[in-house]
Amino acid sequence: TDGEDDWTPLVNISQSGSTSAPIIVVDSNNVTHAIWFNLFGEYHHAQSGADGLWTEPEVLTLPFFNIEPRVIYGPNDLVYTFWLTDRTVMYTRVKSTTMGAELTWNPVQTVATDALAYDVFVDDDGVIHVAYIQQSPLESQPAGIYYRSKPVSRVWTSPVAVYTSDYFRNMRASQAYINIAAGELLKDSGEESDIEKHLFVAWNDPLQYNSMVSSTV
Repeated sequence: TDGEDDWTPLVNISQSGSTSAPIIVVDSNNVTHAIWFNLFGEYHHAQSGADGLWTEPEVLTLPFFNIEPRVIYGPNDLVYTFWLTDRTVMYTRVKSTTMGAELTWNPVQTVATDALAYDVFVDDDGVIHVAYIQQSPLESQPAGIYYRSKPVSRVWTSPVAVYTSDYFRNMRASQAYINIAAGELLKDSGEESDIEKHLFVAWNDPLQYNSMVSSTV
């Protein structure tokens, strides 16, 4: 329902000024985690349980500085963190119960290089799905849209080209946009119909800036 009475009173979780970009994730124990950074680029963390009371803010040691990350909660109490720096998509993860402690985050991994933009989601099985725009040719990979995944306890798959075009080489970062999602499609096999899971990737076309989409078959 709508209405001001349906919302809790405001809470100053940072307890200070000059802070920015708060991120909220909720784990399987219904603990709400908040991450934000301050004027000096330091990250802080606080959490709230079923009682709705927030803990005191604590400094959070992360493997990046002064960057607004993408934080996703996944199965098995894992928190996945992605960020884009110097056109490189980076990734690490941590258990939600220890995200405020030092030396508990996994080693940082490089997901993509020369990336203008990216999008990511984690499915119910804990598989990470990433789509990104590669601006320039790299080895045998032309500029274009690429997809990678990482199953649980396995390495990243090799990049798969969704769509390639030399026009991506002239695209500015402010023009770049990409989105990845999963969905189900009905497949009619004649006598019976089956539900199949598919991946969908959408992006801005670099030539006419039309909205384009492609899906797995």
